[in-house]
Parts: sequence; structure tokens; C-alpha cells
Amino acid sequence: MSSMTAGPSHAERVELPPTCYQSTLSATYDEDFPATTTNLYGEEFPNNKCSLQLGREYGFDTTEEHEIITETAKIMAERMLNVGKYDAKGPCLGAGATNCCTFTKTGGDNGEDATYMFSDENCPRRVSSEYTYQSPSLSEVTSSEDPPELESGDMNQRIRKQMHGESYGCVDAVLKINDDLDTAPHGEGGLDERFRVGLLAEAGRKFNVQARFSGNRNLTSHDAHDVLIRGLSLKIKDAVTKNQRIKLSSVASVAQPENAQVAFQNQSIDAFQEDADGIVDLLFIAVRSAEEPGGVPFNMFVDGNLEENFNNFINGAPPAIPIDQITEFHMNPLANTYGSGAAWALGKGQAAKWHIEPCEGEVDRLPDRVWKGNFRDEDFSHTAMQRLLKNRKLRNQPYRMCVFLQIQEDACEQPIEDASVRWMTKPIKVAELQISRQNDVSHDDLMCDSTMLHPYRTIEEHFPLGAINRVRHAVYAFANNFRTAGNQLMHPSNKWAKMMNMNKKDRKAFKQMMKQACFYGPQEHCTMGTGA
Repeated sequence: MSSMTAGPSHAERVELPPTCYQSTLSATYDEDFPATTTNLYGEEFPNNKCSLQLGREYGFDTTEEHEIITETAKIMAERMLNVGKYDAKGPCLGAGATNCCTFTKTGGDNGEDATYMFSDENCPRRVSSEYTYQSPSLSEVTSSEDPPELESGDMNQRIRKQMHGESYGCVDAVLKINDDLDTAPHGEGGLDERFRVGLLAEAGRKFNVQARFSGNRNLTSHDAHDVLIRGLSLKIKDAVTKNQRIKLSSVASVAQPENAQVAFQNQSIDAFQEDADGIVDLLFIAVRSAEEPGGVPFNMFVDGNLEENFNNFINGAPPAIPIDQITEFHMNPLANTYGSGAAWALGKGQAAKWHIEPCEGEVDRLPDRVWKGNFRDEDFSHTAMQRLLKNRKLRNQPYRMCVFLQIQEDACEQPIEDASVRWMTKPIKVAELQISRQNDVSHDDLMCDSTMLHPYRTIEEHFPLGAINRVRHAVYAFANNFRTAGNQLMHPSNKWAKMMNMNKKDRKAFKQMMKQACFYGPQEHCTMGTGA
């Protein structure tokens, strides 16, 4: 690969599995890395106390990493196209796993249909097409109203997003870089010149943004089961030219699980290379906020390494989180703090974690009255956002969320490869996300659901760093490509059905396969059992 922006040719891309592509991408970024890196205080890395360099990845070329990234992405992808084979939480690992249902398999070894029987009649009657993080049990949701009904609804006849699939709302916003980057509130000084790269190169610049606030699951009948795992994505428009962006991986046929090779007729899937020019994606997760405005949040993932990520993402066994580090619950997603979790480059040899939180005083503008029915409203997160954003007062005074950086100062105390470590470096405010009055907050509609997001749809100056980002590259490659290609196959007027030359008989067979996989919910010929 000559460069990350040039990327491999199309012929190379469709033959290179996402894991190999990511390894090549990291190796390309690592080329010509400086022999030493220096922090703002003149301290060089590596040194006698720390053998690591600032802003540098390690271990991306090991066989062990390649195997676990491949397994993580392929299992997730297999579940996307055969959802009836799995419960909503993946295989349970013993008793006590919150909201986790086990199942047993009968038959299916000699070509006959298999039956999947849930172990408990209280387990879901219908299965989401994703594995989700563990969400709080009903007993953990407190309300002065009656407890919410948490029965699963009908399956949607679309392959939904696999990460943060439930949309609370897509809104138009402006990302405004500070007019003065030399000074910053909540601390002495501002952003040093060496860190003014990429999106931060020009003080005062404004970017138009589509901001998507979301929950975790891709099909949740009630927001009360989604209160802690929230997400925020920023699709920043006209940020760069397309030739400045990192090229994204396709999903080569040889890398696909068997059911995908059948569904896509052994075609490599390369669905999202040609999206709009200039777009940069920034992806955030809800994290526990700091004790005071502008303080240090718990900006980290619960997964410190790839094995923990696999156990969490695939097996439903996340590491134990201390109670004082769990993300707070807010009725309104606009009140949350959102963090990058893992680090992004800030120019080669430099790194930072980003987070976004309501600017000081902004939460006071949120309606403090809990409306009648609160938790009975299955979409209360969307309702809460819309109540604020339709307020006429926002015409002249937008709702402001402050954007902060925490810059890596010590390569060992603020590690790149362990995303579970809370960095304690001082946050520096660099921008604001400004959300003006919206006539209507797009909810879980086709536009908001169809957005394709990817942590590596960015530029080299903000290259995603560390093992958790590397596994996300492969996972998002599968999820985005399979979702786009699968949905377009089910609508034969679109390009994928034409490209694959699928005739009417083939399209009918594809839909029948999806039906047998319970993608449309339990039906007469669905191969999934419906309870004990």
C-alpha cells in the first residue's frame, strides 16, 4: 500500500480480508515513524522509565491479533444474516448474566432444519439481528410510574445497524472550532501549535454536521432497556477532499462466513467507497462524566484488550465495572458525556482522546419536568430530545456541547493499546457542537437508519490508534457492507442485485433464506424455537 489515502487498487481490495487490510493500514501509518517522540515538556519517549513512543501502535502485526479480530468480525457478520440461530445476547456464560437467554439446538446436522429452543419462557420471543452489550435489567430501571412493558416487537424487514442501532434522533448541527485556540477555559493556555492539525488546523472554522444520537440495540421495544449504552456520531461535511481520506476495507469473499458466501454468491462486497466527498466520521460512546464541568471524564472502553472485547461483544461477558465508573442515566441523550474511548492521532507521534459534554449551564436548559407517562413512552429518549430542540428559544441561542481533547503526555501512563485506562491529563476545550432549533428531529426513519458510519472514515492526522480501534475497523467493514448489500438485494431495483445478475428466482431464494433465518420474526417455517 503506497499510502493510506491512495489505498490498494480495487482488485487488491476485493481480495484482501479486512483484518489483513487493517494490518497493512497500521503498517503504512507506522512507516517513517520518528525514532523518538517528545511531549510538551520536552520529555523524550522512549526513555529509561517507558519503552513506548507517544502516538504509536504496537502489536498490530501478530498472528494472535489477526486471529481474534477475524473471529470477532466473522461471528458478528454470520449473526447478521442468520439471526434465528442466536439469542439476542449470544451464548450465556453461566448464571446471573443480565437479560441473557440460553438456547439448545436440535437437528440440523444432516441437511434438515435445526430447531433452537430457549431455556426459559421469559426469554425473547423474537431475536435481534445483533449481539448487544449487556443492558440493565428491568429491576434496575427506577420510575415513579408503572414499570415499562418490555416485550419484543416485530422484526423489521431490514438489516439494521449492528452497533448503536437504535436511533434517538438525527439532527443538523454546526461544529465550530474555537475562535481563539491560544487560550481555553478550565485551564491555563490553549492548544499548542503542534496539535493544530486536521479538523483543528484553522481557528474559528465551522463545519456542518449531521449528529446522530443513539442507543445500543438495533431493535429495542423500549428505551428503558437501553439507558446506559448510548452513542453519538458526527458526520462532518466538507471537511476534506475525498483524496485526503483513509481508504476503507471491502469484505473479500474469502473472508466471509459461509452463509454470506451463499447469500452474496461468492462476491466481494465493496459498498461504501464512493460516498460523498469531504465527509469525516467521528464516533463516540456515552461515558461517565467528570465531577465538575471541564474535568476528567471516564473516557474509556470497558474492554482493555482484544480478548476482553471478544468476551464482551460476542459472548456477553463484559469486565466488571466499578459502580462509580458506570455511565449515568439521563432521560435526555443531550445531557450525556460522550467520549472517543480509545485514542486518535493528533499528527504523527502525538495522540489524544476526545470527548463531548454539555457546556456549562446547558443542562439547566433541559426540561426538568418528567412528563406524564415517562417510562411508558417506549421512545422517551427521542421524545426528550424533540421537546428541547423544537423550543423556539433555540433559534437565537443553540444548545451547546463542548468538545475537549486530552493529549497523551506519557506513553505508559496514557497507553494507546489499553483503551480501558482512564487518562488523567487536563482536558482542553477546542470546539463546540451547536444544535439549533429543529422543526422535526428525525427518529428511526430510513434516512437516519441508512447512514453509514465508520471509525476510519477520517484523515491520517486523526488516525484511530490501538487494538480496540483495529478490531472496530474489521467489524464495521463487515457490518456496513453486509447491511448495505443485503438491504439492496432485498430491493432488486438497486445496484447490488443488478451487479450480481440475480434473476427473479435467485432473489426469491435469498428472501426465503432470510425468512428461514427468522429475519422477519417467528413465522410458520422459521427455524427458531419460540420458548420452552
